[in-house]
Amino acid sequence: MNHASRAGATAFFNSLLERVFVTAKGRYDFSSLFVEQALNILGSNGVLGLVVPNRVFINKNAQITRTILTEHSELKVIVDFGSAKVFDADAYVGCIIARKLGQTERARSLLRVIKVRSIDSEFLTADLLEAQNADVGE
Repeated sequence: MNHASRAGATAFFNSLLERVFVTAKGRYDFSSLFVEQALNILGSNGVLGLVVPNRVFINKNAQITRTILTEHSELKVIVDFGSAKVFDADAYVGCIIARKLGQTERARSLLRVIKVRSIDSEFLTADLLEAQNADVGE
């Protein structure tokens, strides 16, 4: 594919995303689209748990995503791992746990925010293995 046709395909794809997603405005990344779609397909009172780039919490460009989350869900917990490496990847992540609100419902509970300063990888691995063993009855 030459540069002109690649640019045309990219423009068409971006135009399609902008028509489908409210969060596809300005400079956005696909994590915003993912959060929006997750809320769209979740039923009323459904619970959502997502691992997202932690830039969703702070970047100016993610304001639309944060607005959608606060208007259409009751955020229960936000975990921001900051610069702690949770996965073997070049990404800083956070977690969101939220319950989707009904049409006329408003959020009622307090939001719990957890800021993780560091993670000992051996401790994390041991905790995960212990939890997994408990889940299977070992």
